Amino acid sequence: MKRVEHTIVEHTIVEHILMDTGLGKGPEEYGNMGDVSMLQVAVDRLHELFPEACIEVLTDSAENLARFCPAAIPLDNRGRALWFANGVLLGRYTNWATRWLVDLLVRLRRTVRSRFPELLRAIVIWRLKHRNRSADAEAVTAFRRALRNADLLLICGAGGFYDGSQRWNLEMLDLIEAAIHRNIPVAMLGQGFGPLSDSLVLKRAAKILPQVNFITLRGGRGSLDLLRSMGISD
Repeated sequence: MKRVEHTIVEHTIVEHILMDTGLGKGPEEYGNMGDVSMLQVAVDRLHELFPEACIEVLTDSAENLARFCPAAIPLDNRGRALWFANGVLLGRYTNWATRWLVDLLVRLRRTVRSRFPELLRAIVIWRLKHRNRSADAEAVTAFRRALRNADLLLICGAGGFYDGSQRWNLEMLDLIEAAIHRNIPVAMLGQGFGPLSDSLVLKRAAKILPQVNFITLRGGRGSLDLLRSMGISD
């Protein structure tokens, strides 16, 4: 972690840290004690390095986060999910649309999100409030505030980049891309990559991961070879 401090956030005052994990979602979250341990260690070391920083962790369970990592602040995963939701422009008609139309609108949504985030925020918030989903609207607002204020995005140890975990892969890449667009330093620690042959994930990863500031790996040489194939330097 000291190398992360010196290479990524040198000469920067770190007041807000945003964290994502490989804990899974819903009932699976906090079910694997190995993943929980990596989260605990990451939060403790960040707290030692930046004792005054606010550490927000994306989670589905504020209660479990408080139990295992009392120094961290829970950030409702619903806000992130709704902000990056593919169907935000089609709403209830998403399942009826053709594949090419959905792909086109997903690309459009990414463009709007990166270039006109306040416009997209207004659309999302309006739709949620129009449907009497005030809690979801508040979650989106909280996520947007956390991303806007973040001085560092840290992805905690995970082995999620492999075939069979497409949804998690794309969600993680969306988050990383959003941070990069805001010039927020990104670190990914203790990551496992592969086996990965999903063309959609590989294409997105090859575009986004080379822009990540710092990546550390766990496991054998497969992860390193895969990242090299994406154009990521040692």
